[in-house]
Amino acid sequence: METKVDWFECVRKNKDIESSGLNNDFIYFFDKFRKAVADSSILLVGTGSTELMFTEWPRILKVLGAKNITYLELFDGYISKFSNREYKIVKGDVKKIDEYFEKNKFDIVCWFHGPEHIKQKEMPQTFSKIKGLVSKGLVSICPFGSYYADAGTEENVYELHLQPDMVVSDFDSVVGLDFFSVGEKDTADAVIIGYYFGGIYG
Repeated sequence: METKVDWFECVRKNKDIESSGLNNDFIYFFDKFRKAVADSSILLVGTGSTELMFTEWPRILKVLGAKNITYLELFDGYISKFSNREYKIVKGDVKKIDEYFEKNKFDIVCWFHGPEHIKQKEMPQTFSKIKGLVSKGLVSICPFGSYYADAGTEENVYELHLQPDMVVSDFDSVVGLDFFSVGEKDTADAVIIGYYFGGIYG
């Protein structure tokens, strides 16, 4: 079992990842991610429901050198809540992402805590569409296990977990990305990370 380390706390506080105690898969991924983000335009899929969710990843990405950040969001309530802010919000469904943006519109697409909200059979095509849009890469994050299985509200049906107990093998049908887990399954900070980086970042 790997040493228990909060990967997100390391990232958000800009700690030394290499000496953090995180597993080698994460260290390898984050080195590529950090290099790719520098001077990049980023699309974040999903604004999140709170002020912290809306602002924290953009803050981290800007520390890493991102030059432009845009959100894709489907729920009208969140679009209204966070409109007229620093980051542009485009209304849309990630499963139809290729209908909203032209190829190479963004350097990187970050789909954080997103795959669990669609059906497993929808993942291959959705990831393929995202990959077709980017010039540098894409990153996805979802819960590892069932800790957040009951997430979602009647107000926002898009937050329901259609895949409530995800494991790495659920992504076997997704082509062209690497997937690995961080943390102990079914705990709050356990995640599955998937990534693709092209060109010199691969």
